[in-house]
Amino acid sequence: MKKILVLSIILLISLALLGLGYGRWTEMLNINGTVNTGEVDWEFISCSVLDKYAPPPYYPTTTPDYNAYDGFDPPVYFEVDKNVGWGAYELIDTDEDGDKDTANVNLNNVYPSYFNEVNLRAKNNGTVPIIIDRVLINGHEIRKEPTPVIKLDLNGDSKYDVEIWWTDGFGTQIHPGDYSPTMTFWFHVLQDAPEGASLNFKIQVEAVQWNEYVAP
Repeated sequence: MKKILVLSIILLISLALLGLGYGRWTEMLNINGTVNTGEVDWEFISCSVLDKYAPPPYYPTTTPDYNAYDGFDPPVYFEVDKNVGWGAYELIDTDEDGDKDTANVNLNNVYPSYFNEVNLRAKNNGTVPIIIDRVLINGHEIRKEPTPVIKLDLNGDSKYDVEIWWTDGFGTQIHPGDYSPTMTFWFHVLQDAPEGASLNFKIQVEAVQWNEYVAP
């Protein structure tokens, strides 16, 4: 009888412990909270052109054209004794989100060896740091390496009209509300450009969240 009583007590204790353990196993922990994701957003806030003046009705002129060497070798440009070509630009919002995301540039009445320079700055309008990853010029990608100079056919005649070099403003981290370094683009008109050409191209940059940037 005592053995039965002892076994019954042990069985009751075992069941009680099992129930306690089962209760612990099946308990749930609910946590309520809000997760806010960052926004990657930027826009061009300024643009300038080195040679921006159309030729006046006299010669010589105090605003001369510039020329450069093929391949930007050596990487210099220099004044010449003529004023024939000039550059103009417009910052536009292509996706209608309120941000100027594209620089539309025109090189007017240019000729082989003509040189011009376009300078752009961007602002980080988002909530996370960004890094400018690459540039698209008429859809053609430019990165700092391995080929910083590209050639483009802008008029569709299967001949290169211009070569372009993105010389600065690459890979720098830009914090929310801050401005990028100046992004400088060199443009050199090649021998196969049509005479008296007006060449148009669009400059866009792509930026990524700072921790998604992969250096070339």
